[in-house]
Order: sequence, then structure tokens, then C-alpha cells
Amino acid sequence: MPFKLIIALALSFYAVSPASATRMQEVGQLTASLTVVPPTVTTTQQLVEIRLGLMNTALWAQEATVQFYASLVHPAMRIMGEAQKNSTQAGTKSLVKTHWAPVAFQGKRTIIAVIQRQGWPDIRLEWPLTIVAPTPGMAGPPIFTAAWLEPGALRFLPYPQIAADDIRLLVRNYKERGISLLILAYAEFGGCFYYPTRLEVRWPDYASCQLDTRSYDYLCPNGPKMMYPPQHQGERCPWAARFDVFETVLDEADKQGMYVMLGLGRSGDIFLSLAIEDYYLMAMDGIPNGINPVRLNARLGQIKDVSTAIVQDLWQQYKTHPSLYGWAISHELSCYDVSRNLYDPVARVVKESTMPDRPIMVAPYSPRNCLLGPASIPQQIRDSAIDIYMYQDSVGSSTAMAQYDYDPLQRIAELPRLYQDIARWHAGTGKHLWVTVEIWRAAFDGDQRTSLTGLWMPEVLPQITSAAKAASVLVLNEGLFYVDNSVPALRLPLIKQPSATSLTQAYMQYLLSIKAQ
Repeated sequence: MPFKLIIALALSFYAVSPASATRMQEVGQLTASLTVVPPTVTTTQQLVEIRLGLMNTALWAQEATVQFYASLVHPAMRIMGEAQKNSTQAGTKSLVKTHWAPVAFQGKRTIIAVIQRQGWPDIRLEWPLTIVAPTPGMAGPPIFTAAWLEPGALRFLPYPQIAADDIRLLVRNYKERGISLLILAYAEFGGCFYYPTRLEVRWPDYASCQLDTRSYDYLCPNGPKMMYPPQHQGERCPWAARFDVFETVLDEADKQGMYVMLGLGRSGDIFLSLAIEDYYLMAMDGIPNGINPVRLNARLGQIKDVSTAIVQDLWQQYKTHPSLYGWAISHELSCYDVSRNLYDPVARVVKESTMPDRPIMVAPYSPRNCLLGPASIPQQIRDSAIDIYMYQDSVGSSTAMAQYDYDPLQRIAELPRLYQDIARWHAGTGKHLWVTVEIWRAAFDGDQRTSLTGLWMPEVLPQITSAAKAASVLVLNEGLFYVDNSVPALRLPLIKQPSATSLTQAYMQYLLSIKAQ
């Protein structure tokens, strides 16, 4: 079957129509914002989280009642038995949320939020959602409905010739393949910004420095780069300087009824997560180390400050886009207990700086506890300020186990047991379990320009099948540089193209087979 015909047929599967509904509205100094997790596709057996953020800009408290409905504002279609009463104090924000089991609601539905206050018109917000029959043995849809993208891969392509229309075509092509959420991994990375920042903040960026393996700090003979966008043309990455990549993706996503999560970046300190975990692990095992806890806290403070400034900047520039779904903390840790030293402070500030309904996501690898026993893991997840845990399957590459880089089948064989543990830990916590499926493979020379895409069999299909037994959302990682993106200006290097095309065609055939079941 011709490849374009495969795409055309698959377009109707789990398709989500462009959202004409209102997601955020302000009436009488009360702003309401609606978010649903998962965002576009779920099954009749999954729990859907409905999140309503409220922001009161008045000088007095505002009392409201909130009710959610399934497709029709009618008592028989209420999602909550009783309307929730809410009081949002002057100058503050609040969150109203509930979980819904859409057992009898298969098809294209609309979640409706109605906010009522005495003396004011009702606020009505809507969110389209496709609800499908479950696949036996699977927790969620066994297809990719989201994609994790590293826009920095554009630097490996002829970026002076790449235009905004090419990025728009890329977004549309993802939608044609059933992907409705795009996760842009970083706002800044490697000493430059992926978007036109307006920040007026200074901080050291250690991207050009060497890691000192004794102190887990940096060796910078010439000092770290001092980031200060006003004096350095906005610190824009060369490959992102011709147009605003973020604005382009968000605007096209608005038109296509898609959603976008924005990563906050590494704040100039890529190895902090490793330093935090190893500090606690070595201290627990009584191993002497050269990590300075005072310096570690200072670095942690820098990440909190820079992340806060970046998310405020992103929110001010892009908050009017209905496609702006939420935020991703770009630092990657593995220990539930220790990671909260970094994740929780940043997550709290992000929610305070934006709207509390927008979920915050992290991407752990090799999940475990560092200090406490595994019995406490569910409590760590439940108490965390994080909303979505998007677990890396570490098939493409792994900091924890280097042998996975060149023997993906070893890691793939371990995934079923790992996902059983993760699903057990998440049960009853109210936090979302997603999995990012790494379709890329490590290159022996460490060069992303020559690394190839994984084989459909015996690699990627088992990755998908294992992940879908536990996860509510499967995330394609990393779409931009390891699939046939069908954008002429973004054509992959010749050495990469055959494996990318082969996997893309196999996946689209698989998508059709799922539809036929």
C-alpha cells in the first residue's frame, strides 16, 4: 500500500478536530482555565483527570460553584455528583479537580466546565476528548499520541534554508500520524535559547566546561559563559534565530486542535541531577566524596531561579495560545525521594507563576528510591508536586546502564517487569503514568548525525506493547530526528534516512491494524 495512502487512512483513527471551544476565559476579575489529562485520546477504562485553574485578580475573595459535564449541560450528564464550592482569595489562584471514568461515553465527547457566581454571567469552558474502546491487556491506547522533540536537532540540518512553513508542515504531519501533543524538550540548552527570550537575568552556563568527577562540579579554565540575554542578542541559538520556533509550533497546533508542552531547559547546569543523587547515595553507603553540599544547594537555587524566570517569560509570551498544555522540567533524575529536592520547588513556582491547571511533567529514568525503601515510593509519588511522570524506557541510551546503548534487546527484555513495578507504585496516587518510547539507537561514535532508528521487530513493537500495558499515554521519542518527517527541508542525513523510513512505514501499517481490531 502506498505510504501516503497509509497516512490518509490512519488520519481518521483517533482523530481530534480543531478545538473551537473556549479553554480559558476571564469574567469579572476571575480567570478560569481548563485542562484534561490525557489531553486528546483515552479509553473507557481509564481515569480522566479534569483540572480547572482559577485566578482571582480582585481585591476581595470570590466564591463560586463548579460543575463538570460530559458533552451536555444537563443534570443527567454531571461528572461530579455535587457541584464543588470554591473560594479563591484575593490575588491568589486555586485548583478544582476531579477524576472521571468515562465507561459509557465512547466516541467524540466534550468536557464542559461551568463556573457560577452570584451577580456574574456563568463562565463556560470546553475540552474535546476522544474516548475509544480499550485494547485487551492494555492500560491505554497502544499507539503514539504524543511526541518528544528536541528542536536542537535542527542544528544538524541545513537550518539556514529552514523556514517557518517547514515547521508548520512538520506539525501537521504529526497530526496525520495520530500524534496530538508535542513536547518541546528545552527552552534553552547548551548556552543558547530556542526562542526569543525577554529575560533580564544573569547566570553562569557551564555547557563549555568539563565535569570534575571528584567534586561533581565544573572545571572552567576560562570561566563559565555568563548568560545575559539583553547584551548578547537574546542568546539565541543560531539554528533558531531566523524565526520563533516556539510561536510557530504553538500557532500551528492551535489551528490543528493539538497541544504543546514546553520544557524549561537545563539552567546552565546539565550535571546537577547526577550530583544530587550521587551525593546522597555515596553518603548513605559511607563512601567519601568531594561534593560540597553548600555548593550543591547554591546550584539548586540557580536552577529554581532560572526556571522561574524562564517559565514566567514563556507564559507572558505564549499564554494566549489554547494549545499551550503544560510544562516539562528538563532535568532528569531517577530517585523518587531525592529528586523532590529539585522537582518540588520548581514545580510549585511554575504553578504559582502560570495557571495551576497546567500539568507539570518530569522524565525519570531507572526509577527507584535512593535513601528510603521501595515501600515508600507510592507516598513519594503521591506527595510530589509533579502531575505527570513520563518514564524513559532507556532503550536508546542510558546514564544508568551503559550496556543498553549497544544491546537494546537486553533493556527491552527488562521492561515488562519494570512497568509492573511502576504501575504498582502509581496505583491510587492520582499521578499520571506516561512512557516515552526511545526509537533511536546510540551511535558507536557518539554522533547523533550517524545514529540510526531502531528496528520495528524485534525492538520498537515490543517497546510499545510493554509500555502500553502500564501507561495511559505513549510518547514517541525522538520524532524530529529519527522518523521520516515528510518535510523536504528537514530531510535526514542519508545515513539515517533508510532506518527512519522503514520504521515509519511499519508503524503506520501497525496503526491501521489497531484500527481494524
